[in-house]
Amino acid sequence: MHCSVFECSNVEEVITHCESCSHMPRTKSYKQRYMCIMCSYCGYQRAQMRGHLFSHTGLKPYRCEHCQFSSARNSDLLKHVRIKHGIV
Repeated sequence: MHCSVFECSNVEEVITHCESCSHMPRTKSYKQRYMCIMCSYCGYQRAQMRGHLFSHTGLKPYRCEHCQFSSARNSDLLKHVRIKHGIV
């Protein structure tokens, strides 16, 4: 874990912390808006960081209403629905 200052189970609070933590070095702050507290991942958008954090926690909150598929990212769910179920 890169930042030992902040520990929380609420993903939205962690994302806010990832955006503003002063304990994490930022070499290109305009590009590295969100920096993961657990690894070296940097994201440009809040949604990217949310999906990335779900990969650390194993949470898959986006569920297909047509089958058992679930995903950490909404974009992956939309792709699944389009490809597997033919729904656009």
